[in-house]
Amino acid sequence: MKKSLVALAFLSASVFASSEPQVSQTIPQNAPVLRFGVVDTSNKIAQEVGLTYSIANKHHELCWTAFNLPFQMQNKVVEVFISPKAAQFTSAGATVAYSKDKKTHTITTMMPNRQETVGKCWRFDKNDPLGKYKVDIRVDDIIFPTQTFELVK
Repeated sequence: MKKSLVALAFLSASVFASSEPQVSQTIPQNAPVLRFGVVDTSNKIAQEVGLTYSIANKHHELCWTAFNLPFQMQNKVVEVFISPKAAQFTSAGATVAYSKDKKTHTITTMMPNRQETVGKCWRFDKNDPLGKYKVDIRVDDIIFPTQTFELVK
């Protein structure tokens, strides 16, 4: 049940290109923002497809990008995944800790800041438990709201 971390140096706002109209939100200028979702990478420009990840679709990746971060050469990123059943997460260059029941996975990584942006993508496969996942993401001292997605066949 290994997940391959896909390091996307080119991860930017274009990763989340969408044909859906964007809803205007009142966010203070320069406040940190998190984009989170499943993207389809079958085209040159990845397209956000929602919060349902199909393991049958080889072009699906679960990606997040944090924008408007205070500039630092390296950012401490902590991702906490809560899976519906016991699972295993792997990430090159990261420290991974598991709860006793292997449902809570804490992945800690030092990541470079690229123009006040940090992001990661994950891939899942047939060995991963299907169902709803929760993800908490922290970049340095910035804690983003809990995110959710569903893994389906």
